[in-house]
Amino acid sequence: MWDVVPTDRSTHGTLTYNTHPSLDDALAFRDQVYASGGAVVSFDIENAESRSLDENPREGFADTHIEFIQFTMGPNGSGVAFPWEGRYREIAGDILRSPNTKCGHNTWLFDQRVLKAAGARKGLDLNCRGSVHDTP
Repeated sequence: MWDVVPTDRSTHGTLTYNTHPSLDDALAFRDQVYASGGAVVSFDIENAESRSLDENPREGFADTHIEFIQFTMGPNGSGVAFPWEGRYREIAGDILRSPNTKCGHNTWLFDQRVLKAAGARKGLDLNCRGSVHDTP
């Protein structure tokens, strides 16, 4: 969405995208995922290179650092973005390991490989469970 001004509702209507969730907000979203009865969870990671990197490389993820991860189970304009730090990483791992179907754009070649490398560095299991669909 272009030209969105967070403080001007006329530019985004009912946008409910939480870009600065508290830990309680993150935990509540995780609990919503597990209570959702298998709803699809869309996710996307952003890293320092995201603005300039072609998200279609086939290797070289060992030193790619995640800045934040985004999740949604709702319509356009709703979701949550976790900073990639502390307890948020663990909560993100909980969501990724949920049995829910996951989807994301270019997730097979990029996001999942970066998550695997980031998890290995931090000793976290960030591997997706449930079926994972790569959206066009």
